Amino acid sequence: MTALPLYLRDACVGSLVLLRSGGAPLPPDKLALARALADAAAISLLRENQLRESRTRTTQLEHALTSRITIEQAKGVLATRMSVLVDEAFDGLRRYARSRRLKVAAVALDIVAGRPLPGRPYQRGETPLG
Repeated sequence: MTALPLYLRDACVGSLVLLRSGGAPLPPDKLALARALADAAAISLLRENQLRESRTRTTQLEHALTSRITIEQAKGVLATRMSVLVDEAFDGLRRYARSRRLKVAAVALDIVAGRPLPGRPYQRGETPLG
């Protein structure tokens, strides 16, 4: 049996274990080949970690973009519905969400979907969402 450490930079992240019949140690040429295999495995692990992190970041960015689009749509709906400026609509949306400990994106999604929000009804021209 021969075990070779897998290094990523200066950290050991695992080992490559080679099993073979017979009790003699690996000859130097085969040990060099095993070291090359261990290095390739370490590089593959590093690349897999980078790919996983990249996918996670991409998913997070896509979610943030989708949320931002929904918020922009809700601002437009509220501004039109309440006859206020878009900035006022956003302020009201944000206040409403914070006062109820909700995410702005979740409230925006309800507005865009046309779902009723809890609370008192508002008159035309009044600041939206209290």
